[in-house]
Amino acid sequence: MHGARKFVTGKVLLNNQSFRDLFRVQSLAPDLKLNLKSLTLLFTDLKGSTELYDRTGDVSADGIVQEHFRVLAEAVRRHDGAIVKTMGDAIMASFSTSRDAVAMMNAMEAVNQKVKADGYETGLKVGLHEGSALAVNAESRLDYFGQTVNIAARVQAVASSGEIWVTGAVLAAEGVAEALRELRLGTERKVVSLKGVGAPTPVFRLAAQPSQAVSVLRACRCGRSTTPETAARAAPPP
Repeated sequence: MHGARKFVTGKVLLNNQSFRDLFRVQSLAPDLKLNLKSLTLLFTDLKGSTELYDRTGDVSADGIVQEHFRVLAEAVRRHDGAIVKTMGDAIMASFSTSRDAVAMMNAMEAVNQKVKADGYETGLKVGLHEGSALAVNAESRLDYFGQTVNIAARVQAVASSGEIWVTGAVLAAEGVAEALRELRLGTERKVVSLKGVGAPTPVFRLAAQPSQAVSVLRACRCGRSTTPETAARAAPPP
């Protein structure tokens, strides 16, 4: 008997780094537009990088920034994600599932240690959001547009140096509760006004607080309670 065939969805291909590397040199349809019902987007920013360039000079600072890019890229690829683009000292990455994106958070400490190796006040800011997005051809590169992209970027802006913030949609996604437990991460809830989003939005900081992870785990495991609103109610108050 032949083994079961394995199929790869279009979404998984779009969020695969090897596939993206290949298509950088291929001719994509100029009017390419693919509507993805769900994916997880990650935005990072390296806080303190401007001061780093001022204090250490261009060559030294660029070496630190490029090393942080290298460690981030390795972590994204290792957790089945893909770098969509870099913007200055920031990255945008995509994942097929929130669980993969959250599992990558175990690499954040390594990245922060890289940029703090010389004692400079720098640190990574991270934001995650899950939702629908439009995949398009942007100058022969696969890029994403839509409100999910906007929210993920705004959530990153909420973070301070060394912090990881996610939305309720990420917390409620399948497998995330288990990932939080494995990483011994709990949550700190905060309601913020995100630019371009009408209603105040609950966001959650991931932190090493095992006792708080239990409440989120229970909320996300409950079959009929896996909505962002339920996850927000389950998380402890700030």
